Amino acid sequence: MDHQSDRILGLDIAGGRRKAVEVAVTKSGARITSISSHLIDERVRPEPEPNGTKNYFSIADNLVMVKEVSIANPDYDNIEGQIKFELKHSLPEDPEQFCYDTIATNQKNRFICLLTRKTVLSDLLAKEKNISGFKMRAVALGLGFLSYCDNQPGGLICLTDFSDNRASLCFIFDKRIVALGHFDWHRLTSGSDRDIFRLAAELKTFLNFKLNSISRYYRDAELESLYICGHSFADEDIEILERKLALKVAEPVIRPSCLSESVSETGLAAKDFLVALGLTTE
Repeated sequence: MDHQSDRILGLDIAGGRRKAVEVAVTKSGARITSISSHLIDERVRPEPEPNGTKNYFSIADNLVMVKEVSIANPDYDNIEGQIKFELKHSLPEDPEQFCYDTIATNQKNRFICLLTRKTVLSDLLAKEKNISGFKMRAVALGLGFLSYCDNQPGGLICLTDFSDNRASLCFIFDKRIVALGHFDWHRLTSGSDRDIFRLAAELKTFLNFKLNSISRYYRDAELESLYICGHSFADEDIEILERKLALKVAEPVIRPSCLSESVSETGLAAKDFLVALGLTTE
């Protein structure tokens, strides 16, 4: 590895597995140097990464409160102060119990706010070592796609990661994150069409719910594509999803220039590590 590069590790814990991605960042850009996936064994703790490596962890979607905030005067310098002021009126508890993060959408007065209990972060800090930061899984999913994938249309798309029994969703419009979500699903194990029909029905209901909310801000935007990762879907499954959802369904494509030979030799599908990759985008 280039000795002048920064090493960043993204660690996504979901579905009973620890998915890790290491990225080397140099002047020429980011390159994925290793990926790994292991079943979690609480009896065996991984060794801390060497000094100099920045480690970023995922936080389960259900542990993060997502709030949409509209700011009357976005040109005012103290935007963060305005956002926190608006949030105080909608939080059922003391705002000091939460840590805040903010995503700027492509509407300058609309922001997506992420609130995580400080106790949740304290628990994570107690379990893991050498933590540099954290991101909600659905947010990391979107950032991984925007930073590492080739197929990036300008219209409204939905990314869905099925690594866990709680699927993460990220909606992107004009290459910006505009909405987040998650829903419970049961992994496909029987291989029957009935399972994929049920998933299509659940997903369609959830998508319609989210699109109804998004349409308040983007009236002319129609969902163009659904990108799926985190689970091995057969071609027949994708065909059923396309037919039932009336959408183009595809898998994300990682840019070949981002992949080192050692990653390709693992036999693991880099597209299923989008959440871990998104964690490496500081």
